[in-house]
Amino acid sequence: MQELKWALYRKPGGVVQAVITSCQKDPSQIPNAFVYEKKFKRMLEPFKPFTRLDVIVSSPGGAVNSAFGMLKAIYDSHRPVRVLMDGYCGSSATFFVSAADKGQCYITSGGSMYVHMPKLYGREKLSGIWKLLDAQQQLSVVNGMICMYRAKLHWPRREIRLMIKESRRFTAKEAVDVGFADAIMERREFESYA
Repeated sequence: MQELKWALYRKPGGVVQAVITSCQKDPSQIPNAFVYEKKFKRMLEPFKPFTRLDVIVSSPGGAVNSAFGMLKAIYDSHRPVRVLMDGYCGSSATFFVSAADKGQCYITSGGSMYVHMPKLYGREKLSGIWKLLDAQQQLSVVNGMICMYRAKLHWPRREIRLMIKESRRFTAKEAVDVGFADAIMERREFESYA
């Protein structure tokens, strides 16, 4: 199973850059969202006071709880946030579009997004983290996804649920056209923006 991971860098002008990628991990070793939130907040602590958080996401996704925890820490930072989807961003990595301030979410020209219902891993009927959740918790995860996408897209819940259920891919242009991203911007331009 994939787990989201991050690295933080100090940039000029009091900007902190968070680069989010993925790594393989045994599902039983992936902690809950609260643990991720605490770890991410603890990692941000030495960077205070920072003026802006730039999030660069380049990941096929990972455990939903890692994304939820990291997003909570980003929201709680109470700083301006810019997001760049660099290349392919899928699954829970796409949640980070909801953290960007209005007009501050970008995707690279060769980038793409893939949104879907949480997948079941392996050939078992239920496996991985999903197996550990009861029906109410699974519904809570899906509703959380809908709320995050809705914050960015402003679509009716029914349309977002349908999009997730159908598993949709978006090219960079399509991501901008539907509202996931505000514009196409290359990484070097994003990193040099003051």
